[in-house]
Amino acid sequence: MSMMKCAQHGWQGAELTTAGVKERFACDGPCAGEIVHLELTWEEVVFPLVALRSELPLPGTHLKDRALHADDEEIFNEVLGTLQPVCARCLRSFIDLSSCS
Repeated sequence: MSMMKCAQHGWQGAELTTAGVKERFACDGPCAGEIVHLELTWEEVVFPLVALRSELPLPGTHLKDRALHADDEEIFNEVLGTLQPVCARCLRSFIDLSSCS
Protein backbone atom coordinates (compact mmCIF):
# COMPACT_ATOMS: atom_id res chain seq x y z
CA MET A 1 0.00 0.00 0.00
CA SER A 2 1.32 3.41 -0.89
CA MET A 3 1.29 6.35 1.51
CA MET A 4 0.00 9.88 1.07
CA LYS A 5 -0.35 13.00 3.19
CA CYS A 6 -4.02 13.67 3.84
CA ALA A 7 -5.11 17.14 4.94
CA GLN A 8 -7.45 15.56 7.49
CA HIS A 9 -5.54 12.48 8.69
CA GLY A 10 -1.85 13.23 8.07
CA TRP A 11 0.27 10.42 6.62
CA GLN A 12 -1.99 7.49 5.82
CA GLY A 13 -2.22 4.51 3.54
CA ALA A 14 -3.61 5.28 0.10
CA GLU A 15 -6.11 3.25 -1.90
CA LEU A 16 -5.83 3.23 -5.69
CA THR A 17 -9.18 4.13 -7.23
CA THR A 18 -10.70 4.38 -10.68
CA ALA A 19 -11.77 7.74 -12.08
CA GLY A 20 -15.44 7.08 -11.21
CA VAL A 21 -14.69 6.49 -7.53
CA LYS A 22 -12.31 9.46 -7.35
CA GLU A 23 -14.89 11.74 -8.99
CA ARG A 24 -17.65 10.80 -6.55
CA PHE A 25 -15.27 10.99 -3.62
CA ALA A 26 -13.86 14.39 -4.63
CA CYS A 27 -17.26 16.05 -4.97
CA ASP A 28 -18.59 14.20 -1.89
CA GLY A 29 -21.67 13.44 -3.92
CA PRO A 30 -23.91 10.40 -3.86
CA CYS A 31 -22.24 7.13 -4.65
CA ALA A 32 -24.50 6.26 -7.61
CA GLY A 33 -23.16 2.74 -7.84
CA GLU A 34 -21.69 -0.13 -5.91
CA ILE A 35 -18.04 0.30 -4.95
CA VAL A 36 -16.02 -2.91 -5.05
CA HIS A 37 -12.57 -3.78 -3.70
CA LEU A 38 -10.60 -6.02 -6.02
CA GLU A 39 -7.13 -6.75 -7.34
CA LEU A 40 -5.50 -5.85 -10.64
CA THR A 41 -3.20 -8.69 -11.67
CA TRP A 42 -0.70 -9.47 -14.39
CA GLU A 43 1.25 -12.70 -14.04
CA GLU A 44 2.32 -12.62 -10.36
CA VAL A 45 2.09 -8.83 -9.87
CA VAL A 46 -0.92 -7.74 -7.83
CA PHE A 47 -2.25 -4.26 -6.98
CA PRO A 48 -5.38 -3.73 -4.85
CA LEU A 49 -7.84 -1.18 -6.22
CA VAL A 50 -11.31 0.27 -5.63
CA ALA A 51 -13.76 0.68 -8.53
CA LEU A 52 -17.41 1.19 -9.33
CA ARG A 53 -18.96 -2.07 -10.44
CA SER A 54 -20.35 -0.24 -13.50
CA GLU A 55 -16.77 0.57 -14.65
CA LEU A 56 -15.74 -3.09 -14.81
CA PRO A 57 -14.03 -4.67 -16.55
CA LEU A 58 -11.51 -1.96 -17.39
CA PRO A 59 -10.25 -1.87 -21.01
CA GLY A 60 -7.89 -4.73 -21.81
CA THR A 61 -8.78 -6.67 -18.68
CA HIS A 62 -11.17 -9.47 -17.80
CA LEU A 63 -12.92 -9.96 -14.48
CA LYS A 64 -12.70 -13.29 -12.67
CA ASP A 65 -13.86 -13.63 -9.06
CA ARG A 66 -12.61 -10.47 -7.33
CA ALA A 67 -9.66 -9.89 -9.64
CA LEU A 68 -9.11 -7.95 -12.85
CA HIS A 69 -6.59 -9.77 -14.99
CA ALA A 70 -4.59 -7.68 -17.47
CA ASP A 71 -4.00 -9.35 -20.83
CA ASP A 72 -0.37 -8.19 -21.04
CA GLU A 73 2.21 -5.95 -19.36
CA GLU A 74 1.40 -2.93 -21.53
CA ILE A 75 -2.30 -3.07 -20.60
CA PHE A 76 -1.36 -3.57 -16.94
CA ASN A 77 0.82 -0.44 -16.98
CA GLU A 78 -1.85 1.58 -18.81
CA VAL A 79 -4.48 0.66 -16.22
CA LEU A 80 -2.09 1.47 -13.36
CA GLY A 81 -1.48 4.87 -14.97
CA THR A 82 -5.19 5.70 -14.82
CA LEU A 83 -5.65 4.83 -11.13
CA GLN A 84 -5.66 7.67 -8.62
CA PRO A 85 -4.67 7.52 -4.92
CA VAL A 86 -7.13 8.50 -2.18
CA CYS A 87 -6.58 8.50 1.60
CA ALA A 88 -7.73 5.08 2.79
CA ARG A 89 -9.38 6.46 5.95
CA CYS A 90 -11.26 9.17 4.03
CA LEU A 91 -12.40 6.63 1.43
CA ARG A 92 -13.61 4.21 4.12
CA SER A 93 -15.62 7.03 5.77
CA PHE A 94 -17.08 8.03 2.39
CA ILE A 95 -18.13 4.46 1.61
CA ASP A 96 -19.66 3.97 5.06
CA LEU A 97 -21.60 7.25 4.93
CA SER A 98 -22.72 6.80 1.33
CA SER A 99 -23.86 3.18 1.70
CA CYS A 100 -22.32 2.33 -1.64
CA SER A 101 -20.64 -0.97 -0.88
